[in-house]
Amino acid sequence: MEREHFLVRMVRLLGLLALAVSALVYPLQLDNEWTAALYFRLQSVPYGPLLFANLEPTLRFGYSPLVVKETLASWVLLPLLACWLTWRLALSGRPLRRRAEGVALVAFLLWGLLATLRAPHLGYDSECFYTVFDFILWILVFLAVSDLPASERFGRTLVRCFLLIGLVLMLISLAESFESTSRCVFKVLLKNDTDRYQRNLYGSLIGHNTGVASIAMGPFFFALGAFFAARRPSVRLGLGLYVLIALWFFQITKSRAVWLLIPPLTVVYLLGLGSILGFRVRLRHFLAGILIVATMVLALIAGSRAGIMQGHVSDYMARLRAMAPETLVKGTRVRIVRIGYDLVKARPFAGHGLAAFVPLYPQAQADYFERHPDSPFQPTDLLTLEAHNDYLQLLIETGFIGVGLALAAIVLHLRRGLGRWRRLDPARREERLRRYSAFFAVCATMLHAFVDFPFHLAPLTTSFLFAVALALGSPDEDEDEPSAESPAVGPDVSEPSSGRGELFQPLLRVRKVAVLSIILVGWGLVVPGAMFTGRRLLADMHALRANGNLEYAVTLSDEDERRRALSEAYREFSLSLRIDPLQYIPRIQMGQLRFRLALLFDQDFGRALKAGNRRRAALERQGAITYLEDGIRDLQRASFMIDSGPADGPTSRPLEVVGPRVNRVLTYALARSWALYAELDPMRTDASGNAFRAYQETVRQAPNLASAIVETLGYMESKGLGDKAYRHRLYDLLARYEPEELAAYATNRSRAFLDCEADDRAARDLEDILEAVGDRKNVFEVPLALAGVYMVSGEKEKYRELVERIAREFPDREAARFLVASDSVLRGRYAEAETMLRESEPGDPNVRERWTLLHAEVLRVLGRADEAEALDARVLRGTPSPGNAYFTRAEGRRYLLDRADEALDDYERAIRCYPPGGSASAYLVLLRAYSDRENWGGFDRVLALAKLSIRDNPILESIERETAARRGRESSP
Repeated sequence: MEREHFLVRMVRLLGLLALAVSALVYPLQLDNEWTAALYFRLQSVPYGPLLFANLEPTLRFGYSPLVVKETLASWVLLPLLACWLTWRLALSGRPLRRRAEGVALVAFLLWGLLATLRAPHLGYDSECFYTVFDFILWILVFLAVSDLPASERFGRTLVRCFLLIGLVLMLISLAESFESTSRCVFKVLLKNDTDRYQRNLYGSLIGHNTGVASIAMGPFFFALGAFFAARRPSVRLGLGLYVLIALWFFQITKSRAVWLLIPPLTVVYLLGLGSILGFRVRLRHFLAGILIVATMVLALIAGSRAGIMQGHVSDYMARLRAMAPETLVKGTRVRIVRIGYDLVKARPFAGHGLAAFVPLYPQAQADYFERHPDSPFQPTDLLTLEAHNDYLQLLIETGFIGVGLALAAIVLHLRRGLGRWRRLDPARREERLRRYSAFFAVCATMLHAFVDFPFHLAPLTTSFLFAVALALGSPDEDEDEPSAESPAVGPDVSEPSSGRGELFQPLLRVRKVAVLSIILVGWGLVVPGAMFTGRRLLADMHALRANGNLEYAVTLSDEDERRRALSEAYREFSLSLRIDPLQYIPRIQMGQLRFRLALLFDQDFGRALKAGNRRRAALERQGAITYLEDGIRDLQRASFMIDSGPADGPTSRPLEVVGPRVNRVLTYALARSWALYAELDPMRTDASGNAFRAYQETVRQAPNLASAIVETLGYMESKGLGDKAYRHRLYDLLARYEPEELAAYATNRSRAFLDCEADDRAARDLEDILEAVGDRKNVFEVPLALAGVYMVSGEKEKYRELVERIAREFPDREAARFLVASDSVLRGRYAEAETMLRESEPGDPNVRERWTLLHAEVLRVLGRADEAEALDARVLRGTPSPGNAYFTRAEGRRYLLDRADEALDDYERAIRCYPPGGSASAYLVLLRAYSDRENWGGFDRVLALAKLSIRDNPILESIERETAARRGRESSP
C-alpha cells in the first residue's frame, strides 16, 4: 500500500509541476527593434558594449515560448502517465471497470488517430507528428488525473496552486503596465506606441494578452468564492484584493472575449454561490460591487490621461468599437468561420485529419475570394496557424463523427459529475465550493474556445484538465465502487483457490503479461517521447536564432556586419533543418534568406562590373544564381510538404513546378527569386514567366497584399506580360482593400509625368486606373492626380471633363472645390473663381496652402495686389516648408495664369530653399525654360544644383545633351 500511495503522490506532484511549468515558463524574447535600440543606447554607457555582449544571447535569440512550454510540460507529463499506469493496473486495488464516459473519450482518441491517417500532410510535415503526439498525451493525462482517488488535501493544494499562478501572471503584467516599472525594472521594454505593441504589452514576458487573461479566469472564480466563504478578516481582505487585481487585470489586457465572458459568468456564479454558503445576495452587495468597478474604471482612465500607464483611453474605446458588426465582419474569426464551412463541406463526416487546418486554409481562402470577389470579408496576408475557434477546427479536422464523440464524452462526464455532486454531503461546504468554482473555470475556458484556441496552448490545456478533475470528482465516490473494507483485488490479482492448477490458467497468464507489457511500454516511452519533443525544441531554437539574425541584419547600417548576421542566420537555419528537415516554415525562411544573400551577390556583381573587373563580376553573378537556384528549390520543397489531396479538396496546383501547399509567404519569395533570376540570367527563358505566375498566385493567396500587387504591376510593365483585364483586376483589388496604396501609386505615376514631362505612360496608367475603379468613393486621389496631369500637359478639354466629373461625384471634398475654382481661372472667369475661393477656407492644410496661393494670383489679375501680397506672406510665413509653397505658386503661375517670368522666379526661390534636395520637377522646368530663352548663365547654375540633387535622372541627362549640342551649333562659325 505504501507503494500505491507513493505513486499516487508522484502523479499529483508531477501534475502540479506540469501546471506551474506550462503556465509560468516563458523565456525572455524581445523584438529586434528593441534590441537594436538598446544596443545603440548602451554604446554611450561605460562598459555598455561589454554589458550588451552578455545580454545579447538572451535578448536577441529568444526561443518560441509556446514550443518551450509544450515541450517542458510533455517532459513532466510523460513520467506522470507512467506512474499512473503502474498504479492503476498493478497497485490500485480496484477492478478496471468500463465507464461510458471513458469509453467515449477513448473512442474519440481512436477516431482522431484514424482520421489523421487521411491527413494530407502526414509524413510530409513534422508538425503533424507533433500534433498527434500532443493529442494522445493530453487525452491520456485527462484519463489519469480524473481517475485519481479523491483527496481533500490535494484539492486545497490544487486551488492554492491555481491562485498562486494567477497572481504571478497578473502581477508581472500589472508591473509592465506602469511606465516607471518598465524604465526601472524591465529596462529593455522600450516604449512603442504602435498597435501591435500596445495590444501585447501587458503580459509580454509571460504571454499574449488574451492567453494570460484566459489563464487568470479560473483563479478569479476560486478567489471570488473563497472571499465570500472566508471568516477571518485578514483572509477576506487578501482575497478581496486578489479579486480587485483580477478585475483590473482583465481591463488592461483588453481581451474582448474575456470582457464578454466575465460579467455574465460572475453574475450566474454569485447567484448560485448563495445557496452553497447559505446567505442571500442583498442589494448592498450589488451596490458595493458597482461602486468598486466604477472606482477602478475611473482610476484607470485618470491614470491613462496622466501618463502613469502606457495604455491610453483611446485604446480601450478602439477595442470596444471594433466589436461593431461592420467591423467584426472584416475580422479574422468571422472570415475563418465562413471559409471553414467550405472545408467542412469537403469532408463533413470523416474530417481532414489532425493539424490539417494549417496546410489547407491558405488555399481554401484563395479559392473562396476567387469565387466571391465581392465578399464583405477581409482577407489576410498572414499565415493562419489556428482557426481561432477550437470547435470549428475540431470539426474541420475530425468531422461530425469526431465532434459527436467529443460531445458524448463531455456530456457523459458532466452527467457523472452531476451525480457525484448530488451525493455530496451538504455539510462539506468547502468541498462543494471548490467544485463549484472549478466548474465555472471549466465553463469559462470552454466558452472562450468559441472565439480563440485555448485547447491548442499547453498552459490553458493543463489548467483545464485539472479544473475538470477538480469539478467532477473522483470515481471512488460512485455508489458502485467497492468499500474500503473490501479486499483489495487488482486487475492482475485473483482470489486464491484450493487448486494450484488455477494459478496457471492461460487467461490469467495472458492478463498478467498484458498488464506488465503495458507498464513497461509506458515507462519505456518516457525517454523516446522526451527525445522526440526535445528534437523539435532544439530545431525551433536554431530556427528562431536564425530568424533573429535575419531580422537583426535589417537594422544594421554597416554592410559587413549585415553580411555576418546573414551568414550566421544561414548557419542556424542549416542546423535547424538538419535536425528536422520536415519543418515547413523554416524551409520557407531558408528560401527567403537565400534570396537576400543573392541580392548581396548581385550588388557585388554591379560594383565589379562598374569597376571593369569582369572576372570578379562573373564570379559574383554565378554566386547569386547559385543562391537563387538553391532558394527556389527550398521553396519548391516546402510547397510539396503535403499530399495532393482528394479530388474534391480545396487544394490546387498553381504552377507546374510548385506543389499544392502554397501561401503568400512562399509564393512571394518565389516570385522575387524568379524575377531576380530573370535579370541575372537572360538565357533562362522560363524565369520571367515563372516569376509572373508566382506573382499572380501571391495576389490570389492574399488579394489585399498591396506590395505584391504593386510589384506585379511593375513587373508586368517592365516585361510586357499580362493583359488589360488582369491589370484592371489588380487596380480593383487595391481600390477595395488598400485604397491608400492605390492613391500613393497614382500620385507616384503623376509625379513621374511631372518629373519627365514627356512620359505619356503616366497619363495612360492613370486613365487605366480610373477606368478600372469606376466611381468608387474611396479613391478620390486617382482622378485628382489625373486632373493634375491633364492640367500640366495642356489637355484642357480632358481636364474640364474630369473636373466636372470630380465635382459631381465628390461634392464634399475640398480638393474638388479647388479644382472647380482652378477650372474657372483657366476659363478666364476670375470674378467667379474669386467668389468661390473667398467663401470658405479648407481644413486640410495641404489644400489650404494651394487654395490661398491660387486666391492670391486671382487677386493680382483683378488688380488687388495688396491683398494678394498679404495672402502670399501669410502662406510663406506659416508654412514649415517654404520651398514647397514657392513651387506650388510657380506651378499655378505657369499653368493656370501663364505668368512665365514670375513662375521662373518662384522656381529659383524653391530650389534655394532646400538645395541639394529640391524637387526634380522644379529643376527640370527651370532647365527647359532657361534653355528656351538661351539664358545659359541661369542654365549652368541650375544644372550644377540639379546634378547634386537628382542624380542618374535620364531626363536631366537628355536635357544636358540636347543643350550641349544646341550651344555647340550656335557657337560654330
